[in-house]
Amino acid sequence: MSEQNAPSAFHFPTAEEIQAKVDEWTPKLVGKYIHDDLREEPNDLSGIAADQVVKVSTLPAPVRVIRPGMPVTRDFRPFRLNVSVDGSGLIKAVTFH
Repeated sequence: MSEQNAPSAFHFPTAEEIQAKVDEWTPKLVGKYIHDDLREEPNDLSGIAADQVVKVSTLPAPVRVIRPGMPVTRDFRPFRLNVSVDGSGLIKAVTFH
C-alpha cells in the first residue's frame, strides 16, 4: 500500500484538547435551556426567550443530553458532547467523554 493510500492514524485527543472544547462550549450552553427537538419531547419553554433555548439538532454530533437520574454508560468517547441538565432542562455543565 502506498503512503498516499494509507489510512490516517486515529488521533486520540490530549487532555488539553478536550479542555479546549469544554472551554469553547461552556459559555455557549451553560445557563441556557435545552430543547430536544430530535425526539420532539414536550417541554414548556414558552416563558423562555428564544436566545436562551438551545436545540439539540444545532449541536455537533455526537451529543448526549444527561438528565437527573438518567443512567449513562461509562464508555470514553472524547468526541461526544455531553450536556448535563437539571429537571427543568437548564444546562448545568458540558463535558467531552
